[in-house]
Amino acid sequence: MTFTELLSRFERFPPAVPDDLAACERTLGRPLPLDLRNFLLASNGGEGPIGEGYLSLWRVETLESKNAAHAAATRFPGLFLIGTDGGAEAFALDLEAGQTTYVMVPIAGRGRADMIELGHTFREFISSFDHWTASDD
Repeated sequence: MTFTELLSRFERFPPAVPDDLAACERTLGRPLPLDLRNFLLASNGGEGPIGEGYLSLWRVETLESKNAAHAAATRFPGLFLIGTDGGAEAFALDLEAGQTTYVMVPIAGRGRADMIELGHTFREFISSFDHWTASDD
């Protein structure tokens, strides 16, 4: 499936406010990956099926509070959560990787030990839903 086809059933939220993106980046201490930033400027997160999977991509203004609610700094050191599969898996940016890396980690798992790399670009991350989903074992 193409990138557009994968997102065809995904309900996109209205665009992010640039000031909210800047505040998130100040909190994070670094800029968001350009491709994710551009997606958020066009669609501030969203929710719905992608391929055979499901994505709840959090709104930029909720990223800090969602990471705090999941105790991400302690439970998932070096990861910045950006959403979930609507169930037991979280999606995150791996801030310790040498390059942008989108990953999946079980919310109740052992942190980095259970981490699965999904791609180095937002497009690769979204495309991973067409090849593998959290329900696959």
